[in-house]
This record gives sequence, structure tokens and C-alpha cells, in this order.
Amino acid sequence: MSTEGISDDDERLHPVEDPSPHWSDSLYFNAWDPGTDTFLMTRIAVLANAQRVTAGMVVWHRGTVAYAYGRELDELPATDWDVMEVDGLAYRMLAARRSWAVQLRDGEDQAHLEWHGETEPVAYQGHPNGPLPRDVAWGHYEQSCRVTGDLVVAGQRIRFDGFGQRDHSWGFRHWAGLLQWHWVTGFLADGRSFNLFEVLAPDDVCTVNGYVQEGDAARYVVGAHRDLVRAADGGAERFTLRLDLAGGGDLELTGERAGAAIPVRPAADQPVVVHETPVRLQAGGAIGYGIYEHLVTEYD
Repeated sequence: MSTEGISDDDERLHPVEDPSPHWSDSLYFNAWDPGTDTFLMTRIAVLANAQRVTAGMVVWHRGTVAYAYGRELDELPATDWDVMEVDGLAYRMLAARRSWAVQLRDGEDQAHLEWHGETEPVAYQGHPNGPLPRDVAWGHYEQSCRVTGDLVVAGQRIRFDGFGQRDHSWGFRHWAGLLQWHWVTGFLADGRSFNLFEVLAPDDVCTVNGYVQEGDAARYVVGAHRDLVRAADGGAERFTLRLDLAGGGDLELTGERAGAAIPVRPAADQPVVVHETPVRLQAGGAIGYGIYEHLVTEYD
């Protein structure tokens, strides 16, 4: 698998190449701790043309939303990704392409978690199907990680020791140019991890991207066969999924809702809802955990 094009410079803020207020440079992290049945996700976005930075974190514990935090600043940070702070959330690049830390300081709720890459980041621009559509991202890569550290929420201390993923995206996201997307990421207790990024445009063009990691090797996902049942709140209820891999072979798995879905409206001026749903996974005899992110628009 090629990781050509990803350098230490790609871990930095990227130059603004479009005047849209939706131009952003964003980092996303998620993590699962099997021992305590805890899952979390956090994201920060620098919206340079809008002179804003947004950041947030959500923690599910045993299927219940145990903690949520969100902040927005009407000014751009003076720093790059070495240290980026939005009130009580801080994101720190410890070693480019290898390790990052996310820290939370919100009264008694606190965290210091580190994501350590298990392989090089996976370059979506090197995918045999082509990169993600520009309506989604101008540049994007993902990395499966080991996640360790300390998390204190709702009066409970969790010694985190689990699995996670991080990604970096930049570009002008044209929400109205999308019909929906299915972004599914997960971790299996046997050490395998996967990512699917399936994007459907209003003209029925479908783009499939992603990878499956097993050991120290990652293989691109070149086809997806998905059957999703949505719950009344719009989030995923259950699904089956087969991921076809470059070079042959596949990964088959099933998933079902593991907690409350959270609807996110990323652009107030566009009719888009992103449903974030934690899911339990089964792949053969291996159990796992992940998140099903389903974007829908008024066209859906």
C-alpha cells in the first residue's frame, strides 16, 4: 500500500485554497477501551475564512452518553498543530505521523490520552479508486492507533488501554453537493481494524474508500456491500457489511447499535445532519466496537 505524499508537512495546517467559509483543516480522534466498555470521539476544526475554531468531545460509557463538551472560538489560533487549544481541550502532536495527545480540563472531568500509530498513515490520495470527492475533502488520511492514558468523567476514573483511529482532513466541504455518506470505523479484539468511507452524490455516483489493517499491514478497501437498518432517530440500528480488499479477499462483519445516537448539524445554512452512533461488531468469532457515521441531506 502506498503512503506516498504524506509527509511531516501534511501534519501541519494546510494553506487555504478556496474563499468558502466552509474551508476547514480538521483533526478527528476516536478510541475504544474494551475493559471498561468506553468509547469516545473528539474533533477540532480550524475554519480559517470564518475566523473560527470549533472543538468537541463525546464519551459513551456502557452505551450511555457519560460526557459531552463543545466550544467555539471566534479567532484563529496563533499556533500550528504542535499545540492547539480550544478552552479546555488541547491537541498536541508529539511526533509527526506517529503519536498525538488529546487533553481535557473541565473541572473534575479531565483526560490525557495518547494515540500511537500502529502503521504509517493511510493515504487516501493513493487509493486505486481515487481520492475522496472534493465535496468531502481536498486531502485526507487515516491511521489506526493504540490508545492509552487516563480519563475522568462523571466521577469515574478510567485507565484507558485500547484501540483508536485518527484522521486529518482539509478542504472546502460542499455539504449541499452530497446525498449521503457512510463512514464506518471499527476495532476488533483480535487486533484488526478497518475504515470505510462511502460517499453518494445526488447524481448517483458512489465513491468507496478505506482500508483494513491486520498486524502491521494495511490493505485498501475497493468495494463495499452494505445493508443498513436505521432507527427512528435516524442513526444506525443494525447493519451487515462486506469490504472487498485490493489484491483479493474481504472482511465480513455485522454491527448493532451500542448506545445513543447523536445528531450533528455541521453547517447551519445547509440541510445536513450527521448521525453518530456507537456500534458493537462481530467478524467471525471476533467481537469489536466502532462508530457508524451516517450523513443525510434533504435529498435522502
